[in-house]
Amino acid sequence: MLRRDWQALDSARRAIIEQWYHDNPLLEQPLPELDLLQRLTDHDLTQAIEGLHQRLGNIATEADFFVPIRHDEVDVEPDPAVAEHQNAADRAQQTSRQYAVELDTPIRRLHATSVALDTAREEIDGLSVTRRRQRKILQERINTLTGVHRQHTEAHQHARAAARAANRTSNELAARAEHIAIEAEHRRRVHQAQAADNDDAARDVAVIALQQAISSELADHRAEHQRRRGLTPSQRHREERARLEFTLVAENFGPEEYFEPDTNQPIRRTELGL
Repeated sequence: MLRRDWQALDSARRAIIEQWYHDNPLLEQPLPELDLLQRLTDHDLTQAIEGLHQRLGNIATEADFFVPIRHDEVDVEPDPAVAEHQNAADRAQQTSRQYAVELDTPIRRLHATSVALDTAREEIDGLSVTRRRQRKILQERINTLTGVHRQHTEAHQHARAAARAANRTSNELAARAEHIAIEAEHRRRVHQAQAADNDDAARDVAVIALQQAISSELADHRAEHQRRRGLTPSQRHREERARLEFTLVAENFGPEEYFEPDTNQPIRRTELGL
């Protein structure tokens, strides 16, 4: 009845009742001090054991929450040599294209000169030897065209040689850049494989550690279950009272007011939730 009254009163009146019981303690046999596992009810202990069994059965899945995230794509610092060689190859390719464009002009000039020279020679061959004046004019033109043709031939050969050299250099640098890029990709794949192996090793360690921890916790719960089976009815009754005591204290006091009852001292009713 006093417990009911105490729960219905305000703080000031609760204090009066508590003070009265402090001044007039009702002594009882001390209850056993319970650890965390012993505070569990039989039902909660059974549920905990079943839950630990399930966790062991799903150990691999649970371990995924504790191992580092696996990165299928590993961030590797890019090799500056790859970019350097690729840039050099790109510049060489642009130069090669420029020389190829520039070669077109000497080719056109040489072709035009060759056509004009052939035309002049055909004309002079068609003139009679008696037409000396006209033949002289054509011969002078042929001589001029021959000189121009020689100049254009040299210019064409020079431009063609430069274009070929630029194209050869472009091909060599492109092949070198490709080789460097292949080597860098190989190193990246090796590094990625090593990282994957490290991830697998870390996962294995986490699985073993988690399995050992759960197994140890399960063994503690089983030991507690076995201990309770060996209690006498009197011991079991006193533990159940102590367990109820702990539950009542936890329910009637907030986190800031909560305290552990001293089971080594006589129990006063105020410690039972009054």
